[in-house]
Amino acid sequence: MNEVEAQFETERELEARLKLKPGAMRRMRREARGPKWCRVGRLIRYRRGDVEAWLKANEGGK
Repeated sequence: MNEVEAQFETERELEARLKLKPGAMRRMRREARGPKWCRVGRLIRYRRGDVEAWLKANEGGK
């Protein structure tokens, strides 16, 4: 994996990391509820930094 590839995740990779059901990120993307995403040709990719920012913005608790 090169440096650029290490900065991005696929929907499947992100779902696996967050332990979400298959298709969850696609639904969130379509409903504009998920993290920022990029289109690379026909592929959807998520920047790790954007995902971490989205997770931090959606933290619960104290």
